[in-house]
Amino acid sequence: MHRDVLQWSRNVITAIVYLEDSTTHNGCTQVIPGSQFAPFFGVPQPDGGGTWLDAHDEIKELSEQVLPVPASTGDVLLLDSLTFHSVGRNAGNTTRMSIALSYRSVDELDPRPLDTTQILVAGDAIYRGNERARSEKSSLR
Repeated sequence: MHRDVLQWSRNVITAIVYLEDSTTHNGCTQVIPGSQFAPFFGVPQPDGGGTWLDAHDEIKELSEQVLPVPASTGDVLLLDSLTFHSVGRNAGNTTRMSIALSYRSVDELDPRPLDTTQILVAGDAIYRGNERARSEKSSLR
């Protein structure tokens, strides 16, 4: 189980679009309802760590609350990106293809500003880091 993000100042939405049926037999998405309200876990790690449930002993018991979410082709599952989720084990020989998309505010802090896997779908990329802090720092020299 993982979160799509470690922590954000505002909501981030994940949309999973199902291109094929996703059943309990072929490993449908599993979620832990309410887990988006679990506490803050610190700062992001360079390797992207900190988002896996088993890395946090203080909330591991949440794994007992996992619910499967079967979906048909064309269904869309929307969830808060802080919700712990994963795919289940595929016990068959069929696939369960889907596309996962995340949406956040254009001015939200982005720890990877040059990440080419991110696409701006509307608006302008206005976040440029903490320019005020940089200018204050240089004026102190």
